[in-house]
Amino acid sequence: MTTVLASVLAALTFVGPAAASPIVDWGSTRVERGTALAGEAPAGETALQLVSRSRVGTTFPLTSIANPAISGNQYAVIGQIRYESVEGTGYLEMWSVFADGGRYFTRTLAGSGPLARLRGTAGWRSFELPFLLAGHESPIRLELNVVLPGRGTVVLGPLSLSQPAAESAWWSERTAGLIGAILGLAIGLAGAAMGALAARGRARRLVLGVLLGLIAVGAVLPEFRTT
Repeated sequence: MTTVLASVLAALTFVGPAAASPIVDWGSTRVERGTALAGEAPAGETALQLVSRSRVGTTFPLTSIANPAISGNQYAVIGQIRYESVEGTGYLEMWSVFADGGRYFTRTLAGSGPLARLRGTAGWRSFELPFLLAGHESPIRLELNVVLPGRGTVVLGPLSLSQPAAESAWWSERTAGLIGAILGLAIGLAGAAMGALAARGRARRLVLGVLLGLIAVGAVLPEFRTT
């Protein structure tokens, strides 16, 4: 059975900083329907150009990496990308394939950042396709694709494999800040809603229950710190 991994969850679980090693050089890796552009990548390496002329979309298989050298429980394929006139919402896709037949994907479908989707036109920017093993053995294969729902042009620089240099913290400061912001917003909205209900004398039990819950959350949160 195919198991789905949402790219947003993958972004939360990937911890930096990281060490990267090149794994795909477009000067030596041939891609069907792709054009190698010598010297066109940001650091002067060979870039790969993919052009979709179809209104119904195209999937470009990039490469399959057998037995990637993964030493920890987290990894990401990273690189640089630019694109022009991409119709709809396109994305980069990585499938992590395991010996037990499990297949898990990560896709760049976020609104911004290194996991941002491909839409419209953008100059060179960084991207990452992260994955948390969560008890799995290392994958036996990584499959990489570019998916465009319509017409558009995508240019990729070389790809590298990135792994955390240290794994002492179970989440990073960036992740902790994001989680804190989300919790803060949720608590603020809940407080405002409870205040409105209390002022109108409605849902007394609900208001009391939520207030007790917020107190409990406030007591627990200080225990969660990175090491």
